[in-house]
Amino acid sequence: MAVINKTLSEAREQYLARQRQGRENVYKQDRDITGRMLQSVGDMQLRHLTPDHLEGYFHGKVDARTEKVCAGLQSRVAPVTFNGYRSRLNQFFKYCRAHNWLKIDPLLNVTRLRYIAPKKVWLSMGEMSALVASATNTRDAAFLVMGLTTVLRASELQAVLVSDVDLDAGTCQVTIHKGYERDSMPISAELDAILRQWLTEYTRAVGPLAPDFFLFPANSGPRFQWVAQPVGPMKRVQRPGVWLPEKRIGHPGKIVKDAASRIGIRPDRCGVHLLRRSGARLYHEGSEDIRETQALLHHKSLVTTETYLGLDPQREARDARLRGRFFFQVPAESQGNVMPLRSEDGA
Repeated sequence: MAVINKTLSEAREQYLARQRQGRENVYKQDRDITGRMLQSVGDMQLRHLTPDHLEGYFHGKVDARTEKVCAGLQSRVAPVTFNGYRSRLNQFFKYCRAHNWLKIDPLLNVTRLRYIAPKKVWLSMGEMSALVASATNTRDAAFLVMGLTTVLRASELQAVLVSDVDLDAGTCQVTIHKGYERDSMPISAELDAILRQWLTEYTRAVGPLAPDFFLFPANSGPRFQWVAQPVGPMKRVQRPGVWLPEKRIGHPGKIVKDAASRIGIRPDRCGVHLLRRSGARLYHEGSEDIRETQALLHHKSLVTTETYLGLDPQREARDARLRGRFFFQVPAESQGNVMPLRSEDGA
């Protein structure tokens, strides 16, 4: 079958139209990643796209005219991000081949990078309290407490509306994005206290809260204004930012990183998943029922839950069996009870 003529931009537009029907965060990733690739290699007929184009985008290339080396994606991002880009673009090109717009695999010369994943960290109970206390405003403190006590993902926390919270009933309606399900999460005592404080301040700042306002709104950021003085030149004054209730909080991971750095935890090892892992581990230590913790995390696989908690039953059993014990040597006092495997003549 002949290849159907389609430009890279046309294929991207059709692919994103399909992706828009799925999870919002996946759609945004595909939109951004395919857009950057398109900007780098240029728009062209898909049948003219070769592995060299994508190899140059990922690993760099030499400009034929100027002989200048153009840095690729590999020199600008971490290996895990590099592999993420490759994975999303691989899905895009599979879609193109399925529609007969493309015959070859443009990622033929681009392999996943090998790397050693950094060791995961978990917060202790004391560090959790210190993290929340270090927040610079009540919205951020409420966000941290909700992340720790509900162990929701970043996108799920961002999507919570004012109408989802029912403090009288002690519940918060949330949408679990990976399973496309709604759940009524219980509100803990810590979360109840900080939410009441935040909602009071929120109302004071923006007026009566509409049901469709985001619980954790974005902030406009500080603004500067020139103010006339009774004597002398005008003075530049910084005004605090205002809450934008119809816009969800952006870059939630920065809230965690900033709070972590203030209490002496390396920010490069922090993100919203630090709250999720730490809250789940503390819950598991109290319940000791891993399936109950699995339900809290909304995991389909028990193995994923064990990974989040830092549990590895097989390794723990191995360590208990081997640590401090004889492996192949026989204690002197036990040698008389050991049957030899060979006769004395070596037969």
